[in-house]
Amino acid sequence: MQPPANTDYKKLLTEVIQKQMVILGPSITLAKARNVKGLTVADDGTVVNIEGQPQALIQGLIDQFVQLSGLIVKKPWNRFYQCTRELRKLLPPRQFPITS
Repeated sequence: MQPPANTDYKKLLTEVIQKQMVILGPSITLAKARNVKGLTVADDGTVVNIEGQPQALIQGLIDQFVQLSGLIVKKPWNRFYQCTRELRKLLPPRQFPITS
């Protein structure tokens, strides 16, 4: 099996950001997502460009939302992580910062 392409990572990150926009609102979500170096996000939450290691960008995005919302964000991220096979392959559980 080939590793996911950048377009797969963009789709994954876009989905997460857009879901957080519904929960936290667009202004806060976009500000946090745009704090992640290497991630370019459009006003609608679409990830238009990624630069660097995708795993580091995913972790950076997780860190931004966890800093902001603590437990409010931890549960959805944990559930998302458990349900996403591709993400599990990229970030083994010992590297994932959120536990149930």
